[in-house]
Amino acid sequence: MPGKLLGKGSLSEAVRVAALGFSTKARAEIESNKGEAYALKELVEMDVNSKDVFIVQ
Repeated sequence: MPGKLLGKGSLSEAVRVAALGFSTKARAEIESNKGEAYALKELVEMDVNSKDVFIVQ
């Protein structure tokens, strides 16, 4: 599914990620490293400074 973040690999630091969707493993990996996982719909509703947003293709 385009836009779905899958849980391949590992993280060594906290990250803040927004995606159309997350696999269970991806969300668990992000949150276990004290990171944050947001659905894009949630990000739109947040007051986010656009200079802090990077779009990765």
